[in-house]
Amino acid sequence: MELLDGKRIVNNIYAKAKELDLKIGDIEKDVPVSLGYFSRFLKDDNHSIPSIDALFVAARKLNVTIDFLVLSNFSGMNEEELLMQNKISIMTLKTRDGKYCWKEITEKEFYKPIYPSNGYYYSKYFFGAITDDSKHYDAFGDPNYAIEEYYSIFLDKTLSLNGSIYFLELDDYEFYISKILDDSDDKNDQYYEMFVRVPIDSKYMVYKLVNASVKDKFYNILEELYNTCTLKAQDYKLDVSAKNALNSIK
Repeated sequence: MELLDGKRIVNNIYAKAKELDLKIGDIEKDVPVSLGYFSRFLKDDNHSIPSIDALFVAARKLNVTIDFLVLSNFSGMNEEELLMQNKISIMTLKTRDGKYCWKEITEKEFYKPIYPSNGYYYSKYFFGAITDDSKHYDAFGDPNYAIEEYYSIFLDKTLSLNGSIYFLELDDYEFYISKILDDSDDKNDQYYEMFVRVPIDSKYMVYKLVNASVKDKFYNILEELYNTCTLKAQDYKLDVSAKNALNSIK
């Protein structure tokens, strides 16, 4: 497990505060701690991290999650990387609060292509690739479906899904996050990928957002978002018709 770095955490707090034009002293007053509390963690001889109370207040004031402050690393990031990291944090926070509702595409749903009337198999999902030989069994042993594969537009090759895919509809855009496994060539690398489907005229284009393996800078915050989607997908939900039926019980 990665050791927590107090200096990095506080640098993240300073960076977010600067972005929001918020004074560090205002955060320290709300903890409450003495002025200069956070600056002590920037010293070279410091080996501790801010208290959980301080992190809770800072995260709330900065409109991010505690995990975002702990796991992120603003050091050396360019403007576009900072934008990407900030937006992922907002997505995680709003998903956790129930303001963003991601839809789940399970592995079984993904591996179930459509067989249209013209006799050709095709994928319901634009990021799936169908093999030519429809006689093969699919990943769940069903001979009535062709084999479908997850194609990574980042790595330019087919990989294995390692869980559900989640997508979020915002205005006319569709955001997707997936957890995939590259087990080719004796590898066992896990990745998170995020991409967006954008309407252009009467068609859609897919654009890359971010891809990260465990060694990459975006891995931890993508993992936080993915795990939040997974957790929210387990929330108990009733269909509208089911609710109406229950309401008939007096």
